[in-house]
Amino acid sequence: MRRLNKALLLASGLSLGLGIGGHASVTKLCNGFLPPNEMKIPVGDHSHIGKSKNAAGITEAQYNAIMDRIQKLYADVVKAKGGKLVINRLWSDATVNSSAEQQGTNWVINMYGGIARHPDITVEGEALVACHEMGHHLGGAPKISSPFGGGAWATNEGGADYFATLKCLREFFAQDDNGTILPSMTIDPLAKKDCAAQFADVGDQNICMRISKSAESVSYLFQDLSQQTTRPKFDTPDTTEVARTNDDHPATQCRMDTYFGGSLCPVAVSAQLSDTDFKQGSCVQGTDPVGFRSRCWFQPEPQGGGTGGGTCPLGDQSLCDIICQQFPQLPFCSK
Repeated sequence: MRRLNKALLLASGLSLGLGIGGHASVTKLCNGFLPPNEMKIPVGDHSHIGKSKNAAGITEAQYNAIMDRIQKLYADVVKAKGGKLVINRLWSDATVNSSAEQQGTNWVINMYGGIARHPDITVEGEALVACHEMGHHLGGAPKISSPFGGGAWATNEGGADYFATLKCLREFFAQDDNGTILPSMTIDPLAKKDCAAQFADVGDQNICMRISKSAESVSYLFQDLSQQTTRPKFDTPDTTEVARTNDDHPATQCRMDTYFGGSLCPVAVSAQLSDTDFKQGSCVQGTDPVGFRSRCWFQPEPQGGGTGGGTCPLGDQSLCDIICQQFPQLPFCSK
């Protein structure tokens, strides 16, 4: 009887978590743009010194202008998919992070002010943070895996990073006069060379170089937060190749590589990404020389991470057998 009660309790949890026989009020699969951390930067706090030694991140006006543009770019896109985009503007919150979640039909991104005030964050960096969170909603495959399969709406961390520079920031920066903005910036020589090699149009080259500044901004934030001494750089790529896709936050250099790769992919912004086929709308290793998802977090064959697929994820087949009587559609119930 105790075993039966335990199985029924687990089954009840599954029905809520997967939306079987009901609807979960909140589905939050993105824990944050950054791993959990204790850093706080309240409004008016100028005590923190980042790796790039900016004054104090961005202003509230700059922050709001970024959120306005993201809302304009993606409200109709989300609406077309049956959702409503909700940007929680949490400027006064000292949290150094951001997150995404779905609440019914509300597709939410939580944009905390603490991260925007970090000295390493520029306008370009904050735009990337917002684009990353949109990437959890719109970035397609690979999705965050669940041991119970199904119900995973969110693109994984590396995929959200890739979407940010492959799609979102290109549209975001296309609205600016980048030819006027870039002369005040120091562009990495490799980024400048590769952007020119990948794009014939000067406007596309400028957007590509502007994205490189986004990548530097957030990568220096990662370095500061993890107290690393080695500076992430475009010409020192992470040579790790994972055996299985990592759904969690990749390492600092790996994330920079992903941003750089997305910025160099010449596939049109209008080419739609797929929730099931990672090749659609993106660059692919073996077909494209550059611009594909970094192998330091992504394994194209087999696609995705997680567990399940016919094996009981609870470590007790008898419990799974009881659960499968109630929910035969679960992937580990198939024989």
